[in-house]
Amino acid sequence: MVEKLFELNGHSASIYALERGVTDGTVFSGSGDKIVTAWNLEKQCNENFTIKTNSPTISLKHIEKHHMLLVGLFNGNLHAIDTRSKNEVKFLPYHKEGIFHIEYDEKGDRFFLLSGDGTVSIWTMDFKLIKALLLSSDKIRSMSIHHELNIAAFATGDGLIKIMKLSNFEITHEFPAHDKVNVVYFHPEKRVLISAGKDAFLKFWNMDHDYQNILSIPAHNWAIYGIAFSSDNKYFVTCSRDKTIKLWDAQNLEVLERLDYKGHNGHTHSVNCIYWPKDKDYFLSGSDDKKIIAWRVQL
Repeated sequence: MVEKLFELNGHSASIYALERGVTDGTVFSGSGDKIVTAWNLEKQCNENFTIKTNSPTISLKHIEKHHMLLVGLFNGNLHAIDTRSKNEVKFLPYHKEGIFHIEYDEKGDRFFLLSGDGTVSIWTMDFKLIKALLLSSDKIRSMSIHHELNIAAFATGDGLIKIMKLSNFEITHEFPAHDKVNVVYFHPEKRVLISAGKDAFLKFWNMDHDYQNILSIPAHNWAIYGIAFSSDNKYFVTCSRDKTIKLWDAQNLEVLERLDYKGHNGHTHSVNCIYWPKDKDYFLSGSDDKKIIAWRVQL
């Protein structure tokens, strides 16, 4: 059983990014209204943290180790904000198209920017460029790191998934997956890579057999934009342009509940992002309807 806990209202345009906040019980959000803000989830109100940008925010990454919030914009610019002083420490106008995803590699202490120009750029934490790789003829929307194996998977707009060795950035596998791949996510307990695409399918790939497709599920009615797991790895959620969220059993891969407007007073427009805070029994979703909704899972 999933119940709606509360809504957070304040953005004046679509919400594209949700990310963990500075303290437990807070979250950052980024929107098409060119505002990044922080929310107190217990008080259900804004924190004293607001960043104004000159382009819609489409990705966020909070790197707690460095007290830094990275803000990726639709125009390709990156802003780095010190979360203690709330001041900008770096402006990086490197990419010419949107930064759709930012990933931090803790082992290498570096971050990755995934861009609409088809390139991935890799940076040290003092903003020196390590490498830039052209991986796609279309945008790159998602990346997942398997820390134990020191590899990463990339979701490309030309329909391929690419697997990279993080030791030398070598591409070891590439295979067609969807018409456009929107999300990749390494299952936290199984030797399986999960992907989701514009085709609304959820697919599962066997890592021990050259990423052979072992299951394909028509999961939604429109493009899938996000996947998030609970901390105990029992459940995961997917969100879609079809205005719905689905809760899944992470072990048997069955749908447990479908969250929509009619049955749950959910979102009325595309659900663009999803975030499950660590050790919490609730998750958050952000939508084109300008709302952030908190959902409690009671199973």
